[in-house]
Amino acid sequence: MKRNLVLILLSLLGTSMIAQSKEKPCMEDIKARKVAYITEVVQLTPEEAQVFWPLYNEFQQKNMEMHKKRRKLVKQIENSASEADYEAVNDAMTQLDVDEVLLRKTYYEKYKTILSAEKIHRLFKAEHGFKKVLLESFEKK
Repeated sequence: MKRNLVLILLSLLGTSMIAQSKEKPCMEDIKARKVAYITEVVQLTPEEAQVFWPLYNEFQQKNMEMHKKRRKLVKQIENSASEADYEAVNDAMTQLDVDEVLLRKTYYEKYKTILSAEKIHRLFKAEHGFKKVLLESFEKK
């Protein structure tokens, strides 16, 4: 009986580890697909790409940090909270909205130094277009 229990636990642990190892390459695959998609839609030259991608990755990292802060705030308020707690979280989330817009504007100004207005417009369209492509690919699975 104990042996069967140990085997079941080991198989569940192994399955869990395999699932976790598959998640990471999936995110890497999504990032690679996004790079290819944006490069194609924006029609970046090799010279532009060399300067653009480090800047874009920096923007993405900072943007991700803001999203993590937002998730942390949402979790923070999940348990019963006072009106003052809700107000503090609402204020913090509103400030994050402002900070996100300022971050986007800052990087827009940086993009203007390396890309034409047309290519920046294509970039914004490509970011939204990639989300649609990604959602469609998940729906097909």
